[in-house]
Order: sequence, then C-alpha cells, then structure tokens
Amino acid sequence: MLSSGARLDGRTTWAARFRTTGVDHDPSFAPVAVAREGRDRP
Repeated sequence: MLSSGARLDGRTTWAARFRTTGVDHDPSFAPVAVAREGRDRP
C-alpha cells in the first residue's frame, strides 16, 4: 500500500510506504522509498 507520493519536477517522482516484518506478537515496520526519473509526456 502506498503511503505517500510526490512529483518534485517534470522528471522525478518519489513514492514511500511502510513494509511490515516480524511475527504476530512482535511486528515491526520498515520504511521503503523509491524514486523514478523519467521524461515528460505530453
């Protein structure tokens, strides 16, 4: 599930989320962030 997204300019898009790890009684959360560089599309 996507937590947040942002397009900083015409080429760069960031997305962030949390991934759950661990067992039922001891869950932990790991942040995940990705960036994509691309060209503008009309």
